[in-house]
Amino acid sequence: MFQKIEKYGTINPIAAGNSASSERIKSLANLGKAVQSIAFDVGRKKRVKEGQIEGAKAGTEAAESGVAPEEKGSFKFFDESFNDAQQGAYLASMDNQAITKLGELESQFEYDVEGYRKTSKGMLDGLVKNVPEAYRQPLIESINNYITRGSMRVNNNVVKRGEEETKSELTNAADTYSREASRAARNGDFDQMDDLIGKLELSSKAMVSGGFWTKEQGDAVVMDSRKEIFRQGNKRDILETAKTNPEKAVKMLSKFESKVPENYTPDEHERNVDDIRADLSRLMPTKKGGGTAKEGNDWLKKAKDSLEFGFPISSTEKARGAALLAGTDKQDEYSRLMKVEQFALLPAKQQNNILAQLNNAKTLESQADFMAFSKIRHNLAAKAKEDGMTLAERQGIIDPANIDGGNIEERNAQAEELSERFGVTVSPFKLTEVEALIESMDDMTPKDKADLAMGLGGNEATYKQLDKKNASMFAMLSARNDEEIAKAVFLGEELIKTKQVKLPSQDDYMADLDEYLGAVGEVYQVEDRATIIRAAKSYYATLGNEEYDPGSMEKALLAITGGVGSVNGRKVELPQGVDEDDLDDFFNEINLNTLEQFGGLLHPHDIDDIRDGNLVSVGSNRYQIEVNGARQYNKKHEPFEIVITPELLMMNDQANQTPMDKKKSRNVDRVLAERERQRKILERQRSGK
Repeated sequence: MFQKIEKYGTINPIAAGNSASSERIKSLANLGKAVQSIAFDVGRKKRVKEGQIEGAKAGTEAAESGVAPEEKGSFKFFDESFNDAQQGAYLASMDNQAITKLGELESQFEYDVEGYRKTSKGMLDGLVKNVPEAYRQPLIESINNYITRGSMRVNNNVVKRGEEETKSELTNAADTYSREASRAARNGDFDQMDDLIGKLELSSKAMVSGGFWTKEQGDAVVMDSRKEIFRQGNKRDILETAKTNPEKAVKMLSKFESKVPENYTPDEHERNVDDIRADLSRLMPTKKGGGTAKEGNDWLKKAKDSLEFGFPISSTEKARGAALLAGTDKQDEYSRLMKVEQFALLPAKQQNNILAQLNNAKTLESQADFMAFSKIRHNLAAKAKEDGMTLAERQGIIDPANIDGGNIEERNAQAEELSERFGVTVSPFKLTEVEALIESMDDMTPKDKADLAMGLGGNEATYKQLDKKNASMFAMLSARNDEEIAKAVFLGEELIKTKQVKLPSQDDYMADLDEYLGAVGEVYQVEDRATIIRAAKSYYATLGNEEYDPGSMEKALLAITGGVGSVNGRKVELPQGVDEDDLDDFFNEINLNTLEQFGGLLHPHDIDDIRDGNLVSVGSNRYQIEVNGARQYNKKHEPFEIVITPELLMMNDQANQTPMDKKKSRNVDRVLAERERQRKILERQRSGK
């Protein structure tokens, strides 16, 4: 292209015929590039097609060789098609030459709007200088449009480069101000520090005003700088004190560690404390002489005992341990303990990732770390299940919300957060609070007890805490979450206790209980079975039967258990809202995706083996699975548990549907939706609206 254009594109074409009008030429020009790939109508005559092909070819060759197209006028159909195609192709080819040249000029004058405009105008003048009059105006209009758009793009380049340069300068300035402010704080030059922070704030505002940062990003940059200054200032104070009074420095660090500063996360604060402690330990004098080895060993034992239960070591003790063990053969053990402590304070997900990496490393050091960390992880999970709120408080993660007024919403929110952190369900109550709660029940009315049971929030860990403190029936009724049943049981318990009601002889009802509940261990283990029988007897006491009535006892058992059915020939407690047939169908059609929702099985079996197994109720709609008589475990090496609800049954059914089933289901939904729409239309018509 452009082999005939010199400098601004001078062309020397021969004269063009004048058989086409100017309006016709403009119309043809609108064909643009598309003219080069003319779509032929199937119904046109052969000569018309041949004329179009030859005309397009001739027009393109004329434009590329710098000559004007030459019209034909002998044969009507062939020549008209030839002339139209030739003129359109000529204009399209000239258009293409201009587009290519303008693209080159955009690259050449990428940030020079005036240079681009001047040079492109010269290119246009040269390009159309000798173009026949009939072709010139459409060509000029078309190319001027390209030049205008090109000018806009070059101008945008200039604006964008200016913005990028401004952003770069402001970003560099903000980084410099932040870094130097931190240095000033470290050196104790607080006047310079304040001056630099002021400049950082101005730079941040400029970045926000320029649209380079959001207000939140600008505030975050300034906040991060202030946090670093705060860290450097505290570090300087403690280390300077340590040079003359090490014991006072240790106390200062302990006080600093005791409370997470505002705007800091616990993890950030702990990293800051560890950084200061590492520098402080290098300044601490090392004890020498007899007793050092014994004191060092005693310190190590106490530190290990504390960490095994996830309790962090205070700064004072860490500094003391570092001083006792520095330069001894126990120094490496101290370093490992510090790594263990850091691990103990991490969220469960991060702990699991670290354990996986260590297990895959296969080195002696990594395996030693893996064993130490695995023990900590196991102990933490057990402690969190038992009393996660106290554990988190001891670790400095949270300050448990006050529940004296009876409002536990904030505590529930904290429990959810801790459940995520520890990887197990955490109760919103401390064990000491549960003990106090149980003691207070002695003075409660049956209604008060029922209200309390309903208000515990449905937390499984709380039920386990109650169960461990000999309040298993209260825990079971709280989990059952039926206020009327709870009231009846607590009332019956009171009637029996005060001897207002005398229960039938055990010989009268025991056979019925065994038939309904199954043998010990079949549906319920010994303790759970005893709790259910106790609750059923209390409920029975409210039914007003002086003599034993099997129907009333069955009613009581149904109220307490929710019903007992049979799955694969074995008795099992029915989930709330699920009948025996639906539960049996669900288990016989359970799929692996449903099992994965609850952590998956540690040793996956063929799905048919699972479906032929047994469900074992462990309370609160939770079930374990037996395959070939063996309880199954999840991937955390804990008993696998699945929570069965009507919603889960629906999800399992949908997962088992074939594409055709799903299509039919969607079609049914559409039909039902259309029926509902028609019903509403009829109602509006009847009401005259």
